[in-house]
Amino acid sequence: MKSYLPEELFDRTGRLRSEIAELAPQVSADGRQPARQRGLLLKNLLMPRFCDYAVKVAKPGTSWQRQPVWLGTFLRDVMKLNLDAKNFRVSVPMRLLPTG
Repeated sequence: MKSYLPEELFDRTGRLRSEIAELAPQVSADGRQPARQRGLLLKNLLMPRFCDYAVKVAKPGTSWQRQPVWLGTFLRDVMKLNLDAKNFRVSVPMRLLPTG
């Protein structure tokens, strides 16, 4: 469990740090998340032109590309376009994040 770095998540008394707790979605009085209530909170995303992220391939099977780089660039631009609306987020398992 040490790999989850509990000292970064909890204070000295064992309480969840407020900046971490604020990341959790808000729930309604009946315990449901508004985001899951038939799309009540859905907002349209501003999207970059996906064609701008296409990889040029002269002939099938002759090109090697690092797909995560292209995907990361695309997701970065989606986040930038929707920064003010705060309607797009990416999450990854904690253990995949770099430490130290």
